[in-house]
Amino acid sequence: MTQINDEFMEAYKQLDKLCKELFLAEKGVTSYIDEMKRITDGPRFVSCWNETRNQLWRLRDIRNRYVHETGNTYVDICSPADIQWLYSFYNAILHTSDPLALYRRATTQNMPGRAVAYQQNYPSSRLHDADQRNSILSCFLIVLLLMLGAITVVLIHMYFL
Repeated sequence: MTQINDEFMEAYKQLDKLCKELFLAEKGVTSYIDEMKRITDGPRFVSCWNETRNQLWRLRDIRNRYVHETGNTYVDICSPADIQWLYSFYNAILHTSDPLALYRRATTQNMPGRAVAYQQNYPSSRLHDADQRNSILSCFLIVLLLMLGAITVVLIHMYFL
């Protein structure tokens, strides 16, 4: 397996896992695509609806061919842009700026017929790294606060005994 294939598969698995959690389903990216197919007026509300759906189909097809067909282990199955797109789409879901989130927002605001401005250029993968750092920092601060709270309780308990 080439390095680019490894990176693609990892990015795809990460997105697939997120979609599985989002839809509480066994099939992640497929569930996202199925939801997009179910919504017939999506392009009316989200300008890049069809382009996103087509890209998800294409990348899922690449993944399926790689996993299920033989003889393609040493051939690059995608481009670096495909990997970047997967990471960026992952971040778009996390930031509720993906097509389904934008569609829900547009249709619940009682603004029929108004397209939501939507960029297909999802946030860069640098946001993913920043999100990871922020998440680690948040966890550290929570643990620190819990430890300080526990120490305070112990000291108060010792003081009153």
